[in-house]
Amino acid sequence: MEFNWNWFMGVDFKGRWLVTRGQAYFEVSEDNFDISGVMCLGDVCTKDSDIYAKFVGKVSDESEVVMTVTSSKEDVPPFEVSGTMFSAENDNEISYTFVLTDGTTVLGFSCCSKL
Repeated sequence: MEFNWNWFMGVDFKGRWLVTRGQAYFEVSEDNFDISGVMCLGDVCTKDSDIYAKFVGKVSDESEVVMTVTSSKEDVPPFEVSGTMFSAENDNEISYTFVLTDGTTVLGFSCCSKL
């Protein structure tokens, strides 16, 4: 099953929100606990695309997500965000949403796919 992930990131910069968005490519371990991938600007993202940032993380049994994000820019230090993943399923679709934060950065991912 293939998912098309969307992402947004809002960063508080001196009292103003800077917002970026794009597509993400995810790899998920067989046990569904380890996640990694890349975030790309624009409407297409594969593991070979020009990347905006890379991420690695873990999902707990309780759907808690902890992720480390590394920018493609060398002068931006990696940062860790956390939050909860939500899922919904009906007869022929499944969707996932999670919003992660470290207190000043908000990073959200969402996807929906036909079963």
